[in-house]
Amino acid sequence: MNSEFYDNDIYALASKNKTLLSVTIELTTRCNWRCKHCYLPSYVTKGISRECLYELFQDLREMGTFELLFTGGEIFTRPDTLEIIRDAREMFFDVKLFTNVSLLNEEIIKALAELNISQVSCTVFSMNENIHDQITSVKGSLKKTVANLNLLKEYDIPVEVKQIILTTNQNCIDEVSEFCKNMNFKHLATTNIFYKTDGNATPSIFRVSDQFLNENIVKIDTIRNFRCFENNSSMYVCNATRYSCTIESNGNFLACNNLNMPIGNILNTSIKDIWLNSTTLHEIQNKKFSELEKCPSCPLNKYCNRCSGIALLEDKSLWGCLKSERQVARARYVNQDYYSGIGITSFHC
Repeated sequence: MNSEFYDNDIYALASKNKTLLSVTIELTTRCNWRCKHCYLPSYVTKGISRECLYELFQDLREMGTFELLFTGGEIFTRPDTLEIIRDAREMFFDVKLFTNVSLLNEEIIKALAELNISQVSCTVFSMNENIHDQITSVKGSLKKTVANLNLLKEYDIPVEVKQIILTTNQNCIDEVSEFCKNMNFKHLATTNIFYKTDGNATPSIFRVSDQFLNENIVKIDTIRNFRCFENNSSMYVCNATRYSCTIESNGNFLACNNLNMPIGNILNTSIKDIWLNSTTLHEIQNKKFSELEKCPSCPLNKYCNRCSGIALLEDKSLWGCLKSERQVARARYVNQDYYSGIGITSFHC
């Protein structure tokens, strides 16, 4: 990425000025699916009240926030989700929804279209019912998902289909890719499977093998448009924390949705106060790549998409090596001729 583009990119400018441009809000941890690899340890938190969310939206509007991403659990297990979305759109936020779409119907989808939702992001594991439904633990889940995806297309709502690659659906990439191509949906495939947020490592049993990564990482990276990046001393380790954050369903402020280390709670401290005055947040935001102990000299670093939050959860070190991502980096190194051929960008989020 050349410097001219970097200087004019809205996220780069937000990072430079530490402007809170994008906020992910977990509306609830309740969910109608029970995915085998899910990182949530429980599904019981109802979420922040609509009234408190409205006050949060007002604060964010004053701070210059542009984008809101609503996630769960499953956001449409809340009966007031559509009203919350409407509140956000009436304040002119750009709104994206992370939902499994299985609880939608034409009435809701029509309302979302009228509200000009920016994007709906959902998950499809496989076009094979047995495989998809086995992962979600809900019989008929694929049928409901596909039916509502057809309605979303009919109402011209942009859709991103995420496909988490597990051992159980690792041979289903092409069929989901073809479905997305035919529907004109964005397809995002990933092998990232995280521990539960309470540290339970059970989801990791579904991670694909080294051999599968070696043979398929190029295909997966091509789908997700991944580019390797050159690290330099001026890079921030967690650049996204300089322009975004996450609010959990209990009000906890997280520097990143992957960094399960609450820095404050918006139910008793304003988000503006946390953003401007938290020394812990500022330490995370300002950490440079050159300050890491091992990464700068690691021969795999340009192939590695290391996440500090996951490193803390899995390897108990916020600034240390993330072994699961190192595994993926090795697969890219095995295929280094491909990555050299597509070029290496100088910027990484």
